[in-house]
Amino acid sequence: MQHSFDEDSLQKAILKLQEALPNIDDHLNEDSINIEEDEEASYLEDLKKRFEFEQAKDNHAFNLELKGLELEYSKLNLEIRATDQVQKNKIATQLFVLLIAYMVVVLGLVILVGMNRFTISDPVLMTLLGTTSINIIGLYAYVARYFFPSSK
Repeated sequence: MQHSFDEDSLQKAILKLQEALPNIDDHLNEDSINIEEDEEASYLEDLKKRFEFEQAKDNHAFNLELKGLELEYSKLNLEIRATDQVQKNKIATQLFVLLIAYMVVVLGLVILVGMNRFTISDPVLMTLLGTTSINIIGLYAYVARYFFPSSK
């Protein structure tokens, strides 16, 4: 079967094709935009995954570094406490020796006054014995507060 085309029908077909071509171009452009958008979305998704991975690696590294610093802080804190304890023991021993020496001197004065080898008036002797008691109690209270601080 042979098709016969006259000039008129050919012109109409050409016009229809010309009208359809811009639509085809638009359709092709839309498809290429969709393809580009899909590629861009895929690329952005890949970038997002890489960023999340790097961020997770950085967070892990940060957490490891933080744990290391916390460990170092704990070690330094233990060293400070050990040094502090040694100093507290040294001070407590020195204060105890000073207190014993002070009490020996006061006891010696009381014995000398009792044997009439040394004369001190009664108010002075009472003051000496009273301040000795206050010094003993006060010094022990101060040391105890230093060794066992109250927590607030």
